[in-house]
Amino acid sequence: VKNQELKFSENFGHTKYPSLAQDNINAFRQALEKVNFPSIFYPETTDIYDMKNLPRLCYCIHALSLHLFKLGRAPQIQDLEGIVKFTEEEITAMQVNSICIALQKISKFEFFSKI
Repeated sequence: VKNQELKFSENFGHTKYPSLAQDNINAFRQALEKVNFPSIFYPETTDIYDMKNLPRLCYCIHALSLHLFKLGRAPQIQDLEGIVKFTEEEITAMQVNSICIALQKISKFEFFSKI
């Protein structure tokens, strides 16, 4: 978000630095408030830190993209279905990761253009 300084840590999500991770999450939530983003889309802390509800986080990011696009502050996320190609190795690596399971539950984001 423009003019909003966000901290980044390579150790985000590691229990060794939980306060740093919480600082990052708080900065993200403050950035959402600063651009008057509807709170109904806000992810919970556990959605981000523990990846408890990854679909909700993805919806938030896509809705935020559209919100910022409508404000003229960011480009719109493009639909890359059928355009982006992944190798078998990349697909296999994602299947090993639990994130892949959560992402399979996410429906298309086409309805955001109607907001």
